[in-house]
Amino acid sequence: MNRLKWIVIGALLCLFSEAGAAGKDWVKYVNTLQGTNSSFELSRGNTYPAVAMPWGMNFWTPQTGENRNGFIYRYAEDIIRGFRQTHQCSPWANDYAAFSLMPVSGELKVTQHNRFRHFRHEDEIAQPHYYKVTLDNRITAEMSPTERGVFMRFTYPEGKDAYVVLDLNKSHNKIKIIPEQRKVVGYTTHASQAVPQGYANYFVIVFDQPIEGYGTWTTDEGKIRPGVAEEEGFFVSGYLKFAPGGQVNARVVSSFISEEQAEENFRQELAGVKDLEEVKAKAAAAWNKQLGKVEVEGGSEEDKATFYSCMYHSMLFPRQFYEYNQAGEPVYYSPYDGKVHKGYMFTDNGFWDTFRAQFPLNLLLHPEMHGRYLKSLLDAYDQSGWLPSWSCPGHSGGMIGNHAFSLLADAWVKGVRTFDPQQALKAMHHDATDKAPFGQSIGRSGWRDYYLKGYVPFGTTSEPTAKTLEYAYNDFCAMRLAQEVGNKTYERFFGKTIFNYRNVYDPESRFMRGRLPNGEWAQKDFDPTAWGGPFIEGNAWQYHWSVMHDIQGLIDLMGGESNFTAKLDSVFSVPNTVKVGTYGRMIHEMTEMMMIDMGQYAHGNQPVHHMIYLYNYAGEPWKTQKWAREVMRKLYNAGPDGYCGDEDQGQMSAWYVISAMGLYAVCPGTDQYVIGSPLFPKMTIHFENGKKLVIEAKNNASDCPYIQSAKLNGKAFTRTWLTFDELTGGGVLRYEMGKQPNKNWGIKPEDRPFSVSKHTGLKKEKTVFQTGGQWKKATDVRADASIVYGVNDRPEMTFEQRVNSWRDRGYRTHFMTGIAWGEYQDYFLGQWDGKKNHLREGQVTQAGDTIWHGHMVPYIVPSREFIEYMKQKHVKRVIDAGIDAIYMEEPEFWARAGYSDAFKEEWQAYYGFPWRAQHESPENTYLANKLKYHLYYRALDEVFTFAKAYGRSKGMDVRCYVPTHSLVNYASWQIVSPEASLASLSCVDGYIAQVWTGTSREATFYNGEVRERVFENAFLEYGSMCSMTAPTGRKMFFLTDPIEDRQKDWLDYKLNYQATFTAQLLYPTIADYEVMPWPDRIYEGLYRVAGTDCRERIPRHYSTQMQVMINTLNDMPASADTVSGSHGIGVLMSNSLMFQRFPNHDGYDDPRFSNFYGQTLPLVKRGIPTEIVHIENTGYPETWKELKVLVMSYSNMKPQEPAYHQYIARWVKNGGVLVYCGKDIDPYQSVLEWWNTGKYRYSAPAQHLFKLLGMEQNPKDGSYRCGKGTVYVIREEPKDFVMKKEGDKTYFNIIKEAYEKVAGKLTEKNNFYLERGPYVIAAVMDESVSDEPLKIEGCYIDLFDPELPVITEKNVKPGEQAFLYDVTKLTDTTQPMVLCGASRIQGEVCKPDSYLFSVKSPANTTNVSRVYLPWQPQEVKVTSADGKALLGTYEWDEKSHTCQLKFENDPQGVIVELK
Repeated sequence: MNRLKWIVIGALLCLFSEAGAAGKDWVKYVNTLQGTNSSFELSRGNTYPAVAMPWGMNFWTPQTGENRNGFIYRYAEDIIRGFRQTHQCSPWANDYAAFSLMPVSGELKVTQHNRFRHFRHEDEIAQPHYYKVTLDNRITAEMSPTERGVFMRFTYPEGKDAYVVLDLNKSHNKIKIIPEQRKVVGYTTHASQAVPQGYANYFVIVFDQPIEGYGTWTTDEGKIRPGVAEEEGFFVSGYLKFAPGGQVNARVVSSFISEEQAEENFRQELAGVKDLEEVKAKAAAAWNKQLGKVEVEGGSEEDKATFYSCMYHSMLFPRQFYEYNQAGEPVYYSPYDGKVHKGYMFTDNGFWDTFRAQFPLNLLLHPEMHGRYLKSLLDAYDQSGWLPSWSCPGHSGGMIGNHAFSLLADAWVKGVRTFDPQQALKAMHHDATDKAPFGQSIGRSGWRDYYLKGYVPFGTTSEPTAKTLEYAYNDFCAMRLAQEVGNKTYERFFGKTIFNYRNVYDPESRFMRGRLPNGEWAQKDFDPTAWGGPFIEGNAWQYHWSVMHDIQGLIDLMGGESNFTAKLDSVFSVPNTVKVGTYGRMIHEMTEMMMIDMGQYAHGNQPVHHMIYLYNYAGEPWKTQKWAREVMRKLYNAGPDGYCGDEDQGQMSAWYVISAMGLYAVCPGTDQYVIGSPLFPKMTIHFENGKKLVIEAKNNASDCPYIQSAKLNGKAFTRTWLTFDELTGGGVLRYEMGKQPNKNWGIKPEDRPFSVSKHTGLKKEKTVFQTGGQWKKATDVRADASIVYGVNDRPEMTFEQRVNSWRDRGYRTHFMTGIAWGEYQDYFLGQWDGKKNHLREGQVTQAGDTIWHGHMVPYIVPSREFIEYMKQKHVKRVIDAGIDAIYMEEPEFWARAGYSDAFKEEWQAYYGFPWRAQHESPENTYLANKLKYHLYYRALDEVFTFAKAYGRSKGMDVRCYVPTHSLVNYASWQIVSPEASLASLSCVDGYIAQVWTGTSREATFYNGEVRERVFENAFLEYGSMCSMTAPTGRKMFFLTDPIEDRQKDWLDYKLNYQATFTAQLLYPTIADYEVMPWPDRIYEGLYRVAGTDCRERIPRHYSTQMQVMINTLNDMPASADTVSGSHGIGVLMSNSLMFQRFPNHDGYDDPRFSNFYGQTLPLVKRGIPTEIVHIENTGYPETWKELKVLVMSYSNMKPQEPAYHQYIARWVKNGGVLVYCGKDIDPYQSVLEWWNTGKYRYSAPAQHLFKLLGMEQNPKDGSYRCGKGTVYVIREEPKDFVMKKEGDKTYFNIIKEAYEKVAGKLTEKNNFYLERGPYVIAAVMDESVSDEPLKIEGCYIDLFDPELPVITEKNVKPGEQAFLYDVTKLTDTTQPMVLCGASRIQGEVCKPDSYLFSVKSPANTTNVSRVYLPWQPQEVKVTSADGKALLGTYEWDEKSHTCQLKFENDPQGVIVELK
């Protein structure tokens, strides 16, 4: 420890015995000299020893520096030029309303250059309420403050003339000396920043001794005019002469309002004061009241001195700027409009610094003052048109960001209600969408690009990346306030940009970087140690962490917690190298970082202040505890070297105070304070609500920083954060501390603090697409995530480069590969493990043929060796690339396969007896298919379990999905797959329902006719996938494909795409989508034009329509609305549907899966929204919730567990209606299974169900009462309902009777209709009860028409579908918005007289959009991302107040401005 620090601390310790005796005299711990040993080159705080009241309007300080030099007081200097009224909040902002008094003895000297005197710090006492110094000429000066004034006492040596020199600074001033009243009045207009016209500081000085002489003086040369009592002009000042020797008391006060108000301030604060001791005592009491809000016990005296000195500094700013009139009402001169207003006003604060710790501390300790302050922010907005960002006293606009947003949101979230939140939101929106003509941080520089491009581009304004990061956090705060008060318009507006930080993250360097307007990374020679450039007062190492609202999102960007914490560690371990970068010279912040020697950690400036608390977000809270203590110990003390950088209006001090509590507000705007390491063994916090919180840290010591356990009011907890209400609710917060970290405390996912992407679900991708290629203009689909297919490197780029090509364009990246097939030639040919016989693991038919998916790509028997290969070769590489979502698609085992040696070996291992050929008996087929089912269940289980474990080892939460065809399709196509049984695997997070156009057009029987029924098939396929996951709550993406693998023409693709697209939207609980697979083949493939042999790329009209459709999916809401029709009829399915599809035995067949369609198509064709029920989910109560009638048959499936029957029987007996169809004659009724082994001896599984229902085991056709429910038996195979003409009549009549028995009238119709948010979805079936079209009337946009016409009537014919936007559903008709379009909105800004938005979409496509406007546009501009004018057309529709726009798409972005 340096000698200087010990000298000052030693002086303070002399006072501690007295403090201890008094018990509550906290002010004596404070050293106002803390941080004063600063210079231009190196800041140790850049403070001055302010004699002031808490948040007082005027401070007073000894002045060592020259006038208009921001360094008012430097500890290294030994001269004092005066005792000065000051309002300086930073040396870099300088001072205003500064004037000084200087006692002079002997010869009169008036200028700052000749009147100064030398002094020693040993002759100085510096406390908040009292300052005293004896100068080298034996004059003793003393000061004690009031809110707006000061009591000064000058004691002169005997025998020499005594003067007081008044220096009003180099400005326009006025002075009037009134000797008979011992008074001086006047004003100074001194200011360093912008002030309104008419600004002045009016002063009154009253002496207690007769004035024996006086005069004025001017200029730096000190031209004295003796005997002049009144003068006005530039640099006018004065002097007064008193009797030699003795003591002179001066009572000084000032006002920003008027001379009269200055007199009123004097009357209120100083008129009745008898001596300095009275003022001193009152000031001490005021400080003790505030300092005493936090009582610390234990710890070193040095730590107490540091703590209370910091606490003092945390309560100087923001400064009161209000006064009290004669009626006792608060009034103030506005530094914004120059007028006098009633109310409270505060100033002198730069929010870039102080939003981080000072204001969260104020909310805890001083909510009344803080509430007044927040109201004053909105008053400032009303008076100036802008929210303050740095006030001094009016808008100075220093630094960057809109951090008033943070203050307002944080206060509202924590219960402050002193301001109008709607007014606050209006102000936020205004400032976010404009830039003031003055001040860097007044409004937003770069706002247009920030909203339209998603970032502030490098080269367009200063510090663009820092601004992008801070604007994104500011927008989060505004969104939070809007959410809190229910303002959906502003919530939507600000919520769109809170993730813009992702757009400046470079996945290759893993740093935030500058980005050029064209999207490329700036500074090709990027060096993270270089300062400036895209950052302000820092470099990439420090700014990387400025994502306060979404640390989990940052963790995800970096590829998981291990990468994240490793980078945090590296901040401290890399060299403390400085490259001056664009600054061109060493600035003091660089010097301070080098001085503290903690790597690239630069605590001397604010961007890293929250950084050490981020370990809590990544499961290593002990490192937060370690570094919090280390920073408090190493970088703070109570002496002149008390800080490692600028104190910055309370921020640096507040960091220490709140950190010493063991807390920190990482993300103001939430109610959380993150836990660090409490400094003292005991601390008692007294809140203004009358409650107190006692923080006890048992075993706490300097070498025991680690939390072992924690309890709040006796209840143990492990989360690494506490809420504002928990803290201010009071009680006892007790920690057990230790020398070694407890690495089991605070590490669970639920222990992590708030991140917006984690705690609001916003992280979850809504739209995705899969692609095997790199990003290119022609395939820039603009979904949320790109699913990169396969890890194989390409000649032109590696897998990682492919991934980064998408990331660089703003996509989240996922990964997909096949679990049953893939480009695994290195495995099959032995390159991976040296074994060249892996081709034997292909799926083989009875004829000995391998089933191939492609060249050297067999369908696989997933052996354990293959599973290990998938883990080590694929999963590891993917996770190492930072991907946290893995899709293993299409676990498919062909029913006709099962003859390879690999399969035979798996048979032996699984069943324990030799393989049997499946074609030889139903028993063998059933056993073979159960094994196939098991093998892919095992493969997915082991691969995903490994992926999650490996991800955890990297600190990543890896999500695992299974893209799979529906059970309907697999059973139809004779494929075996685990399907619904995957619900039992905890390692499966969800699915993609791969309802391809090609699967849905599989021909089916109905009314005795075989043909394609694409819509109906897709409706049932999506229904089966929805049913599979509904009870589990797992994520489900619905896939649609605008083309298909089979060669058709573009018109065919379009019609069938419309059918499948409509079908998926009729399931409103699903709102996540794979918008397309393989965009390369869609946009660049050549397919036939209808009616010709010509092959062309996708027609413009179709690509426009397709892009309109997929862009609606980005906003498609999940909905509780239901499809029109009679609900409550379900058809039972089972995974075992796949077990008896191939081969046929004993002459029994099921052509085209007709036993299933026989149960479903007769209902769907009559407009009944039939529900698919998975027998595997019957154990979930949710399965039965809305079900009235259940249809089932064992003609094409079998129950794999007897428990399913118990669930069904219980439901029937409680009032359900069961319709059982079938003769139970298929050969699989007698396979060796649970119903005919062990304790069961049934010849068919249905016999067991009927027995549980209390019926005969083989009931005949008819209805049977069972408890409160009914069972209908139809002894007819369901396939006959559709394979025979009009074969479904009896079946349907029974369904109708069953339904109407329990649920009312069954409605028959030829359509489905659903309103889903503003969208209308409709489908009309042919072969139905009517050939009438469905008429839809209203005001709609036709989304299946690429021109997006506005229509008032839509007639949907049988066999057609409709997709409409209901313009009347607009919830806010005051705001413009793009309703639909063939490109995705990237950003938008609504202003009173204009609407600006940017869009992106693949190249070589045409955008058609429909935009709602409250007003008809008079001007429409369409420009490229680089500002070039583009051709575009627009057409206004008055009835809908919408504008149709047309222009060429561009993946670089197109900007549209409507005025």
